[in-house]
Order: sequence, then structure tokens, then C-alpha cells
Amino acid sequence: MILGVIALAYLVLFAYPVSLQGIENIRVIEAFNVDEAELVKYIRRAIQQQSFGEIMHNYGYLYFYLGAAPLMVLNHFSPVTDTEIALVFRMLSSLFFLGSVTMTYIVGAYVFNKRIAFVSAGLLLVGSGLMYDASIAIHPNTSQLFFMLCGFYFLYRFYFQKNPRDMMLAAAMSGFAFSCNYSGILLIPFIIGAFLIQGRSYSWVTTKNWWAVFGYMAFILFFINPFFLEDYFLPNIIGWISRILVVILFGVTVLYTLYRVSYVLISQEIWGNKVIRQMDFLYLIGFVFWAAFVFSSPGAVYHLNFIDSFQKVIGLANVSELNTGWPQFSLWLQNLIEVEYIGGAFIPVMAIWSFPIIWYFRKSLLKTYFPIWIWLLFFFTAIVVLIKPEYILYMLPLIPFLILLAVFTAEFLISKYGLKWPGLFPFSVVLILVMGIYFVGKRKTQYLRYANKENDPRMVVGDYLSANFETYTRILTDQYVYVPPKLKEVDFSWGFTDTQLDSAEVVVINKKMYLKYLTPDRQIKRELSPEEHDIARNYARILFETPPWRRTYIWGGIEVFVKNN
Repeated sequence: MILGVIALAYLVLFAYPVSLQGIENIRVIEAFNVDEAELVKYIRRAIQQQSFGEIMHNYGYLYFYLGAAPLMVLNHFSPVTDTEIALVFRMLSSLFFLGSVTMTYIVGAYVFNKRIAFVSAGLLLVGSGLMYDASIAIHPNTSQLFFMLCGFYFLYRFYFQKNPRDMMLAAAMSGFAFSCNYSGILLIPFIIGAFLIQGRSYSWVTTKNWWAVFGYMAFILFFINPFFLEDYFLPNIIGWISRILVVILFGVTVLYTLYRVSYVLISQEIWGNKVIRQMDFLYLIGFVFWAAFVFSSPGAVYHLNFIDSFQKVIGLANVSELNTGWPQFSLWLQNLIEVEYIGGAFIPVMAIWSFPIIWYFRKSLLKTYFPIWIWLLFFFTAIVVLIKPEYILYMLPLIPFLILLAVFTAEFLISKYGLKWPGLFPFSVVLILVMGIYFVGKRKTQYLRYANKENDPRMVVGDYLSANFETYTRILTDQYVYVPPKLKEVDFSWGFTDTQLDSAEVVVINKKMYLKYLTPDRQIKRELSPEEHDIARNYARILFETPPWRRTYIWGGIEVFVKNN
């Protein structure tokens, strides 16, 4: 009840008013968040065409299907605007965030107890700035987190009750998570591990449906056929690792299928062999995972773009080598203890202390909490190795479990030193309420900067452009600059080429963009590729007002240049 009240307050006082900010038109959205603007454009085209036929990389389709379906219906009666699209998808992210809070409570109550579950869900709801950022973004992060938590819950049910239905549900939830964001596949190794540890003696499938086994083997062989998928492997280390893994899995599947067929033909007994039962169940897990993905992201499967997209997401934009070493680890560690993201070092440190506490004082619980520790270690290692530290939202699947372990540690220390947890429970409720008021207010204030966007340099420069140039003036601009809809001939670019500059009449440069290529004193950086060097040269040429360019306006790090006739 208390969590429900806080959740309602979150929606009314934070999510809805903040989601309304900065979405007056697509140009405003683009000025403050380029990624959101690109997704709004993609969704708008899908709604207008009544189809998601256009290929989309980086993400699965499920989150976009769920938000676009009602908008497609409404579009039949009245044209849907970019503002409405942005609002619906931001609120959809908020609802998935609240769903993740609910699943954190359910997982906590099942694995720990209701007190720990309540406090953990409350802290997740009010104590993570990173979660707040994700909860009002047009992005599938919170939807992926929701399905991963659902999968983890069913995985724990299987871990304790050994019901194969829970294993299938966990595989399906992992497929849905993968259909939202491709890093959701990282739950699959845990599902397979749980089966190998706890489920090695199943015989619940009967001999009457042996044909289904061959059916889903053929289905899997299609999706892991290295000859069919060859054109989709990227030409980098991620692509080569993917190719090697697919070849190994394909070879094992072919050999097992041949063995499986010969076993049936020779003995006519399918389930008498324990190894066959185990292998069939593993392939059934794979089938359920892929079936859930295909059902929820048919567009990704139809175009097969999920294959190279998955590699790009895991390698993040064609990295040439894996990210290893102490600098990479330390940067992710800084992210983990950042106050604005998860409340500082307190939560991670308390979570780490849960292991020695259980090891020395409650060894009977080692098996119970073992999956959570392995998940945290595995997922953190994966993002350290594969993901650049600036992509901080990849930490989201860690946060609920860190909070659960931290609250467990707090409960243990409270009881260990003679304090009575039941008596402190009302205090924890009040603390969550106070934290909620503070954090919601603080984050709301930060996001409501859009309400004062007239004073933002991007908007000020936009007003200057609107007042001084004609509708069809050819404008070339950096990203994160507001160009009013009145101006029609606008090219937003990530750096400028010679061809673009030849056709432009006005150029707008954002300091945040050119500092990727130039030093603060506007000298070309040394460690640039040939393509980047050309972009840097063009930036320097304009900034130093090399003819024919002339500076006409500057405000807050954004500069406007006009080409002299």
C-alpha cells in the first residue's frame, strides 16, 4: 500500500510533468536528446506507414511495438504528433520502471523476506538517479530490466521447486528482454547453469511428441547456420568471436541431431537415455527463448538485422578490440559508486559485505544467495569487458540486486548488534518517504530545466537563427542545436565534410561537438583517423574564420558563421 502511494506520487509529481518538457516539436527534442529524436522519427514513420518494415538497429522491437500499437489506432482518427509520440513512450518507460520496482519486491520476498523486499523496492523507487533518468527516456532500458527481473524470478522458482514450467517461463522472459534490448540475452547462461545444477533428471516429456524435438532442432539449426549468417558477421573481433561461437554451436547441434535420429531409428526408445533427456531439455530452452523473441520482434527476424545489431550492441559501435585493463575497470567502478546513479558507495559496499557475512555466520544460505552473487559478478564483468564506461545505463540490471543484498546486510547488522528490526521498520518506511520527497524533488528540478529552456544557449541561438535568416536558407549545424521549424533547409551533422560546406550558406558549431576533434585552444588533435582529421580541419577552418566564413553570433559555446558572397 505504501509503495503504491509512492509509485502514484512518482507518476503524478515526477514522471508525467517531466515527460511533458522539451517535446513541443521534433526540433526541440533533437536539441536536447538526439537519440530520442531519432527514435521519435522512426516511430512516426512506422505509424504513418502502419508498419515497422524499416530496419532498425541497436534495439529489439518489443518496446516500440507496445507503444506504437495504440498510436497506430489513434492515427486512423486523428494524425498523431511527435509530441504525443514522445509523451506516450516516456510514460511507457515509467510504467516499466514501476513494473521493475514491483518485480524487485516479488523477487526480494521470494528469496529474502517481505521486510527486505519492501525496503529494497522502496530504495529502488526513490534512491537511484540513474533509474529516474531511464524511467522518463524514450529507450527500452526499463522494459528490458522488467523482463530480466521476471526471468530471474522464474529462474529462482525453478532453482528451489524444480518445476520445468518455471524454466520455460524464465527462457521466455529472457527472450522478451532480448527483444527489448539485445543485452537481455545475458540471462540465458544463468538459465542453462540453473538447469545443469538443479534439473538434470527430467523425464516429463513423453515419447509421443518426439517429432517436436526434431522440429525445434531444425528451428535452431536455421538460426545458427554459419553459412547462412556469414554476411551478418562484423569484420572485427566481436564478429570473429560470434562466428567461432556459432560454428561450434552449429557443429554440436548437427552431431547431436544425427545421433538423436540414429538413436530413435535403432532403439525406438527416446527417453530412456538420461543424456538425451538433458540435451533435449537444453534445446527446448533455446527454442522457447527464440520463439519468444520471434513472437515479440518479428521485424528484427524478418530482416535478420538483429544478428549484426546484436554484435554492434555488445561491441558498441564496432570497437576494434575488447576493453580490458585497470583503467576500464576503474571507470566502471566510479560509475558504480557515483552518488547520482545509485546513492554512492554505501549500496555496493553493503552488498559486497553480504558475502563474508553469509560465509561466516549463515552458511546455510550460501546456496540461496549464490545465483545473485554470480549474476552481479558475471554481468559486471561483461559490461567492463564489452561496454564503454560512458554507456552507464547498462548498469541498470545490477542495481536491484545490489540494493537487495545491501538491505540484507543492514538487516543482519541491526539484529547482530541487539537492535530490533520490527521496531525499526516504521523508521525505514519514514526514511523511504523522506528520501522519495527529496530525490523526486531534486530530479524534477533538474529535468524542469526544460521549462526554462528559453535561457538555454541552444534555444537562444535558435531564436537568433529564426530572426535573421529566411525560411529556405541552407543551414548546416552540429547536433544539440535548436533550429526552429520555420527554417526548412537544415542539415544536422556529426562533423562537416567539404561537400556539405560547399552547399551550406550558414554553419552552426557547438563547442561540445568540436572538442572531440580539437584541443581547447582549437588546435587539431594528433590521435585522429584520416576521416576525423578532415572533420577537425574543417572545424578549425571555420572557427578561425578562414574565408569565405565569417562569425556573426556566439552564445554559450555555440557559434554561427555565414558564408560571404
